[in-house]
Amino acid sequence: YRVSTGSPATTVSTSETTRVTRYSDLDKGRSTSNGDLYNPIAYTAAHDKLPLGAVVYVENPATGIGFFVLVNDRTAEPGLKLSHAAFDKLGFTMSANNSVIIRS
Repeated sequence: YRVSTGSPATTVSTSETTRVTRYSDLDKGRSTSNGDLYNPIAYTAAHDKLPLGAVVYVENPATGIGFFVLVNDRTAEPGLKLSHAAFDKLGFTMSANNSVIIRS
């Protein structure tokens, strides 16, 4: 359990729609920005600005499918780069111009 010693924390929720890509097949086992090894079956993501360790909700606006992913890597390009498992579960294909809604 947690003992509160001060005022309750406030949570600020934000939402953005952004372009989404997927990690390369060659990235398996590569070290991510926080030191984890990239695991294609984990629900993880890379982002250029979101804090490492953040857990964010991602949703495919076309299907309404969504779930939480852990931001454990950086990407130099704007947008979100998802693990294979997360990308596939959202129903995306590599040939499409994909976008997600990120809620943090």
